[in-house]
Amino acid sequence: MLPTSLRKGKIQAEIKLNINRLILHKTENIRWAILQNINMTFRRFTSEFEADMNRIIEATEGTGI
Repeated sequence: MLPTSLRKGKIQAEIKLNINRLILHKTENIRWAILQNINMTFRRFTSEFEADMNRIIEATEGTGI
């Protein structure tokens, strides 16, 4: 059996380690979600932009514009 002060220090160190692991895990989850949202936004923008450009090309074909 360890003295109370050593047990307390060991428990506190373990709690700090667990907190740091949890923070790292949660921030990685947030980073991944943000990355996925950014990628989805760019894919959507690209798709809409290409569709708009195709409509413009179709609308102006043969008009001399």
